[in-house]
Amino acid sequence: NLTPATSLSIVDTRASKFVGEINIPGCSLAFPAGPRTFFSLCFNGGALVTNLNDDGGLSAQTRVEKFFEPDGDFIADHGARTGNTWLFPSLAGNVYPLELEGTTVKPGKVWSLLTETERSENWRISGFQGSAVHAATGRLFVLMHQGAPDTYKDAGTEAWVYDIATQKRLRRIPLTHPAVAIGVSRDQDAILAALDMLSSHLDIYAATDGRHLRSISEVGITPALVQFPWQPPAGALP
Repeated sequence: NLTPATSLSIVDTRASKFVGEINIPGCSLAFPAGPRTFFSLCFNGGALVTNLNDDGGLSAQTRVEKFFEPDGDFIADHGARTGNTWLFPSLAGNVYPLELEGTTVKPGKVWSLLTETERSENWRISGFQGSAVHAATGRLFVLMHQGAPDTYKDAGTEAWVYDIATQKRLRRIPLTHPAVAIGVSRDQDAILAALDMLSSHLDIYAATDGRHLRSISEVGITPALVQFPWQPPAGALP
């Protein structure tokens, strides 16, 4: 909710019942971080962790200290989750991990998506949902394009693939249509789905090698989200 104060409405989906409203001052969004825990990103570069009771009421809230620079290298509001870690790409082409630990989160070590040459060539993150993870292979997919700093929401012309463990880029996938959102299926023979909002094309690629497999047209009116069911790997928090 934005009233203009920020808050979250809690709903019991089984009973179709509104449970209550929880304030998240100075923060927005909700990222799952456990059975009754989620975190929100905050204007000061930190995070707010909210824990719920079993009935959906507020149990506790804790602040995470500043871990990104909101006035410089701010992070995108679309992270990708792998196991117990959320990965957030940033304006300057870095990855900021947030690791789930019990009922809180802690910042991980920041790493770069770009070489210095690529930074000088103005390669940047892209889109409204510009990152996705294939957990079984430990691969991170990120939409990229070339442009000025304020174009970080523009459509991506390529999807870059990284090995999360080594933090090395494995592949660059040229896209048939510029995309504002990507998603990766969870199966072994994974597909990468890339969504072009302007032409309403959904392009399907082989996630393993980037081959363009097919395009699906007219998937909606200005679609901007790709969502595959999330199945947590063994040992991951729900």
